[in-house]
Amino acid sequence: MVSWVEMEAVVEFHSVGLTTLEGTKQGVAYTSYLLQQRPDRVAVIGLYISSRDFSLILVDATDVYYTTLLWDSESARKLLLRVLYYINDPPESMMDPTIINKKDGTFTINDNGEDYEGCTLLSCGHPIGRRTVVFRTGIFSAPVVKEQYLRLPAAGAEIPEATILGVVHGCEEMPGVVRVLKSGYVKRANGTSIECGKDGRRRQKVRIVLQDTGDLFMTIQTPYDALVTAWDALEGE
Repeated sequence: MVSWVEMEAVVEFHSVGLTTLEGTKQGVAYTSYLLQQRPDRVAVIGLYISSRDFSLILVDATDVYYTTLLWDSESARKLLLRVLYYINDPPESMMDPTIINKKDGTFTINDNGEDYEGCTLLSCGHPIGRRTVVFRTGIFSAPVVKEQYLRLPAAGAEIPEATILGVVHGCEEMPGVVRVLKSGYVKRANGTSIECGKDGRRRQKVRIVLQDTGDLFMTIQTPYDALVTAWDALEGE
C-alpha cells in the first residue's frame, strides 16, 4: 500500500453521474490533502481525467489553480505532457530543498546547516493559508519544529509567534509555555526565500524550532487532573 508521503501527484478519473466540474472538485480535494502530507513541496499537481476532457490542478498555500481542456486540442495535450514531466522533475519553485522526504514516513530537515533526522508529522493544518505543519524530531533539545507560510508586511519582518514567545519569557521563563530555540525564514542555498503567490497574496515560509513539547490541555481526562496540571503550572513545577 502506497502512503501519501510517497505520492508525487494524484489523479481523479471520471465517475458516472458526476459532471466535469464535480470531478475536478474531487481532484482538488485529493490534491489539497497531498499538499498537507508533503511539507517538502511548495506546491503539488493533480489531474482529473475523463474521455472528453481533463483538468490540470495546482495547489499551494495561496490558492487552488485549475484549468479544464479538451483532448482534441493539440496545444492542450502538449501542456499535459509538460505537466506530467513536472511530476517527476518539478521546478525549483515547487520544492523546499531544506526538507528531504525519506519515503518511509520520516523527513530530514536541514536548518542552516543543522540536520534534524527522523522527523515525523505531528499535525498538518489547512493546506490553504498558513499551511501550518508541526514535526516531532525525537531530539531532546529540540523536540518540535513548526513551519508556516505567512503573509508578512515587509521583507525581513519579525515572525509574530517567535516574537510573542520571546516577550512571554522576556523577564524569566514562564511555566507551561514553550520556548523558542531558533526561528527564521526558510531559504534555499542561493539565499532566495521559499515562497508562493505574488504581490498581496505572497506567502513566505518560516520555521520555528521549539525547546519544549507537551500534550494539549483539552486531552486531560478528568477535572481533577486538569486542576492539578493548572496548579503545577502556576507553581512553576
